[in-house]
Amino acid sequence: MEEIKGIYEEKSNENTLSQVTEDQNDVFVQSNLLITGGFKTWINNTLSLHLKTGFTQYGFIHENEYDLHIDDAESTYSRNTRLAYESKITDVKTGVYVKTLPMHHHAFVFGMENIWHNFSPSNSQYYLQENDFIYYDTIFKVRDAKILEQRYFVSDVYAHKGLKIMAGLHFVNFNNQVEYRSLQPRINVSYDVKSKDRLEVGYGKTSQFMLFVPNNLLGIPIDIWIPADEHISPMHCTHYLAGYTRKMSPTIALKLNGYYKVFENIIEYKNGVADFIAEWDKALLVGKGRSKGIEAMLKKEKGKLNGWLAYTISKSERSIESIDNGAWFPFQFDRRHDIKAVFALSIKQELVFRRNVVLCFWKLSHRS
Repeated sequence: MEEIKGIYEEKSNENTLSQVTEDQNDVFVQSNLLITGGFKTWINNTLSLHLKTGFTQYGFIHENEYDLHIDDAESTYSRNTRLAYESKITDVKTGVYVKTLPMHHHAFVFGMENIWHNFSPSNSQYYLQENDFIYYDTIFKVRDAKILEQRYFVSDVYAHKGLKIMAGLHFVNFNNQVEYRSLQPRINVSYDVKSKDRLEVGYGKTSQFMLFVPNNLLGIPIDIWIPADEHISPMHCTHYLAGYTRKMSPTIALKLNGYYKVFENIIEYKNGVADFIAEWDKALLVGKGRSKGIEAMLKKEKGKLNGWLAYTISKSERSIESIDNGAWFPFQFDRRHDIKAVFALSIKQELVFRRNVVLCFWKLSHRS
């Protein structure tokens, strides 16, 4: 919270004394609430039933208020202005999951989830009062929506003689003025070539109906989530990965992983647009993206001192037709070099000391 106050005295030509009082407050509040619960029971010797529920709420409020009072011998003048912006999303989630114990080298999971979204992405308030007269007391709401998202899924894990296959299929139904359906397959295959070497490949498709709008303009974290609708399509991602693991000792392993992602229908603010009252389809640009990277990780899992050290070199880009004729430019959250380390020291059985270290290096860019 920032508060600015000032009291000034001015003397006019008629030798009358005026007192000017100013009071300004600027408040920014960001909140993130998560509540979860669950229940588990066994249907029979091989099937277990899991019931889960959760409540999440993310949002922020930015408010600026200015008061001005001028007093002299003949009259009093006061002026109050208030600008406020609020963005919030609330989710209530319920899920039913059925899991099987491994039988004939297979273990299945299937179930469904219902998520009730309450979107309030853009609420703006403008208030202006002079003396006893109120000129403006207006609230603008853009794209408020209550949406039910339904998810159905099935997955299988097969493991036998060094071969492990994890495959799954998700179906999502999202209805917000227009109905979107998405079928999302995914598979991951790993194989132990020798006792110390493992190869891994994977493929997956996902769709995102809650769209993240990164803020490029202001120096405060006011990133916003908005729902897909008849104007803005869901974002789709196709993900490819490959990896190699070498067991260097009974406790130390070296992992090399590479990935490539392709994005469709990514969104960003237009350059110079800071008017959140505007309709989203007029304030946003739609394009495509791609991301690729290689990670090397050294991991120690056993012993008094354990943890991992990882280095990632990656590149994330965006392409929007109306920006530089669709030329690729770096994404604002592109981390070209990323170093992470996690260490845990077990002093006693019940006492563990942990330390996390993260170093990131960005490549800055300008787009026009």
